[in-house]
Amino acid sequence: MGNGSTRREILAKGAFAAGAAVAGKTLLPSNSEAEPRITFKRKSPDSPDLVKVGVVLGRFTHTRNIWYRFTNPAPEKARRTGMIITHYWTFWDDVVEDFEKKTGAKRVKNLDDMIGKVDGIIVDESHATSLQHIAAKPYLESGIPTFVNRPFTSCMRNAKMMVDIARKNETPLMTGSSFEYVKEAGAAKHFVNREKIRAYEVFNGSSDYYTHGLHGMWFAYACVGGGVSRVSTLSQKWWAGPALTSIEHKPREENGSPIYGIVRHGATPGGYCGIRVYGPGYREFISGPDGQGWVTDQGLWAPMLIAMEQMFITGKQPESNEDILEKTKIFLASFRSVLELDGGIVELDSFSDDWDGGPLRPEHYSSSSYPPDELKEYEKVLRD
Repeated sequence: MGNGSTRREILAKGAFAAGAAVAGKTLLPSNSEAEPRITFKRKSPDSPDLVKVGVVLGRFTHTRNIWYRFTNPAPEKARRTGMIITHYWTFWDDVVEDFEKKTGAKRVKNLDDMIGKVDGIIVDESHATSLQHIAAKPYLESGIPTFVNRPFTSCMRNAKMMVDIARKNETPLMTGSSFEYVKEAGAAKHFVNREKIRAYEVFNGSSDYYTHGLHGMWFAYACVGGGVSRVSTLSQKWWAGPALTSIEHKPREENGSPIYGIVRHGATPGGYCGIRVYGPGYREFISGPDGQGWVTDQGLWAPMLIAMEQMFITGKQPESNEDILEKTKIFLASFRSVLELDGGIVELDSFSDDWDGGPLRPEHYSSSSYPPDELKEYEKVLRD
């Protein structure tokens, strides 16, 4: 991948070679540094062409195990998005045969090699969360719309780094849980926005907190919003449910009362989530796989993928950078509570940007985490 100077040369050459995929002008950042930013032309929403996607592919990923069915369906299957995976980069040789058989995508040698060839990037290394900010960096610098899979990062410092690069280069950025985009989340948000709620209870089917605990946290955020003042999570072990998170929101009006929330992790089978919202009365919004195959796919997986596709086409983020940072902070503060404080309260205003949840720990999650030596080698390649 090369050092900084080499990367800049590669990016510049990629912009020249991409032809119609790259805008015909070079912009300089506002600080007038002599480093050009690549600006990609957005596809029009009515373009007949499929949206070309590149993937940073991990060993344990949604893209390889689920999402490919929506982007690169088998010939006898119906197409459910306008995206197609055409290129990918991976450090893990053992995923190549399976992924290419499923998608027909072309492997590239360097991270930078996908720039200029695709309309959007998926960074899908969620079990190497502590390194996703490094894998995403060249794409955020290039201006190409980038989706970083949940849980985005293990440290707020790295989250802010990604957002700062995206802002500087006007790069569309997205991260998310599929539960944030189910129709029930939208219905609950509409209700919350017009009612004075007092409390809420969320349930979801997450297993470990590190990779799945945020499903409940970010579903709650999608339904109720932020303004969280303190959070705590109690669990006997972070690597398996059940767990219980308590959330306190700041008052939303002068002389108002805080809003209190509870998230029950591992309370249902996987794929289910729901919220009870309490005000003068209460309302329920429950989402679950009411069927199998196509029905489950369309209700749970498709909504977020379609939002991702729209960002790749239009360059418009489905949520603000401020929201990305806030929901990440809520998740990480809660993770610190369960990991270090035995369920103790974490104040969001004093939560340190330097706190780092680190990599997924193989001693508790050996079936789907990277051995430390392997992760160090992967980091070395990313930083080279």
